[in-house]
Amino acid sequence: MATTKVWNFLLPTSGVHCLRVTNPGSKTPTVVLDENEFPPQQALIYPGPDNSLLELKCIGGSAWSLLVNGLPVEEYVDGRRSSGDESFRELRNKPDGNYTIAPKFDASHLALNIVRKFRFTVGGIIYEVQISQIGRAMNTIWQMLLDGILVERAAHTFSDGKKGMPFTLCVANHVKLSAVL
Repeated sequence: MATTKVWNFLLPTSGVHCLRVTNPGSKTPTVVLDENEFPPQQALIYPGPDNSLLELKCIGGSAWSLLVNGLPVEEYVDGRRSSGDESFRELRNKPDGNYTIAPKFDASHLALNIVRKFRFTVGGIIYEVQISQIGRAMNTIWQMLLDGILVERAAHTFSDGKKGMPFTLCVANHVKLSAVL
């Protein structure tokens, strides 16, 4: 079965870019940068936008990371985190300047437990919100997706007294919709 990993990253002069890698552990993975496929090669280093250097690195024998000019691109960890940091970006222990910013997290490669789906229309465009759940009623982590992109993560315990978890969705023409889970 083919595995695909997606990284979105931000470069100061050219903006947001997307690298999609299918079968990263194979001899010749399929590597696509901003809709342009690289020719098959065994090396895991590629030329990037703005004369940047993109490097795929295997960590721990199975997990893959993208480095842009030697700095890792922010990763999203979808399960419970050993650091205890259940915030969306998990940057509490990462000093500024030691990572490449990921402006969004594509969830297509994550095995999420989707428990609800909602569709709505704004400006004639149909959007889909998905809610993923980790854990049970007493200790739950909720993950919200908008059209396959993670937009929010919230931890909830039975004793925290929260009656709902507010989040904001940015849709067509920068319209912001407030919602509560």
